[in-house]
Amino acid sequence: MSNKAMLILIATIIFLVLILNISFITMPFMLFIEILLLGIETFFVIKIIKIVNKEKRQKIIESQLIINGYEKVCDNFFINQKEKKVKINNKDYDFSNILSYDVMEGKQYLQTRTYCTELYINITTNDLTEPNIRLDFEKASLQQVNGKNYNKAHKELEEAISTLDIIISSDEEKINIIKSYKTV
Repeated sequence: MSNKAMLILIATIIFLVLILNISFITMPFMLFIEILLLGIETFFVIKIIKIVNKEKRQKIIESQLIINGYEKVCDNFFINQKEKKVKINNKDYDFSNILSYDVMEGKQYLQTRTYCTELYINITTNDLTEPNIRLDFEKASLQQVNGKNYNKAHKELEEAISTLDIIISSDEEKINIIKSYKTV
């Protein structure tokens, strides 16, 4: 939950508590306010639980991958150099399956500021069941370009691009070596 949403919730609760303390308010109206407050509180508690559970699941998955020899490059992108495998969006691919990639960045200009609307890598594979993989950098979405969250996401993007370059170039070198052996 964002700080802004938390402040709005707290301000609403304080306002409603002040209203409840006014003696001329009728009992049905007070009951309505209490039910409304309970609903708002329940809504935010459920939201917080969902966010915490998602983060816990992600950390459990990441720790299992690290135990199995994977290294984290960024969210939803892990490599296992020993087995020459990459895990993108919880799906395994051999290094040789990765053919190319494109970086996609959407921007929106509002007055004097530029905002990133989306940032992702479009990865092309030789897997016919999933020839295209989208690796999202959600932390950058709807962030001001050159802002703290955008810069952090862009740094992760650069790390992922470098890793993909190494994976693709290492496979091209193998292909060139094989070709050279066949021609000799």
